[in-house]
Amino acid sequence: MGLEMLGDVGEVQVRQAVSLAAQSLEQLGQPWVLEVSHMGYLFGLLDALDVPEASRAALLAKLKAKNLHELKAAASAAGLDEADADALASDSAHEGLKAVRLELETANKAMADWLQMRTQTLLNQVLYTTSNLMHNAFKMSDHWMS
Repeated sequence: MGLEMLGDVGEVQVRQAVSLAAQSLEQLGQPWVLEVSHMGYLFGLLDALDVPEASRAALLAKLKAKNLHELKAAASAAGLDEADADALASDSAHEGLKAVRLELETANKAMADWLQMRTQTLLNQVLYTTSNLMHNAFKMSDHWMS
């Protein structure tokens, strides 16, 4: 399942989307993992290499499959020269993706921590408010003698 946000996307919108996703997954009643990623690095690389839009899906599929031989062939078929095809399949490109993944994992952890803190704060507020609305009282008629 995925989510794409259009328009201006700031921290508030990202937090709302992550919060909604986490709440939705929680409703399943099963263990879950929420992965947050960003394609900006990869799209920037494809832009820098002037990869035609029509060829990007095939290249992304080869990247996802981690099939460097077919990736280079698809890059050549897309019109990239050998140097650009090598750049796309290079270790430095993959190291760049790993660095982006690490940065995103760190940001994901920060968002998860923030979400957990906000959830706990909200739960505490709900419990506090609810407990203040409770009325415990005893009447003489409640008292019985054995």
